[in-house]
Amino acid sequence: MAFLKVVPLEEALNVINSLPLEPKIEDVTLEEGLGRVLAENISSPIDVPPFDRAKVDGYAVRSQDTWNASESNPAVLKVIGEIHAGEEPQIELNKGEAAYISTGAVLP
Repeated sequence: MAFLKVVPLEEALNVINSLPLEPKIEDVTLEEGLGRVLAENISSPIDVPPFDRAKVDGYAVRSQDTWNASESNPAVLKVIGEIHAGEEPQIELNKGEAAYISTGAVLP
């Protein structure tokens, strides 16, 4: 790629900072916000979603069942089912049990 010239970070920042850019803050509707950058953080006054959910795919477990677990002393749990996003969990985890859980699914 003949057009690509890599320069040191400091030089690139100097070029950017030398541009006559004057950022300004604008109030726009939600529909007009696509492709824009927020000027400040926005916090919601309500929890969204209104339930505890899995952040990643994995296994739902009871924390007590993992106490003292380690690589040399793993916790052995019985997988009793699956919980998928968009479904109301039909599983209640008892001692020694786990369930596969999808990202976004309601925690049992």
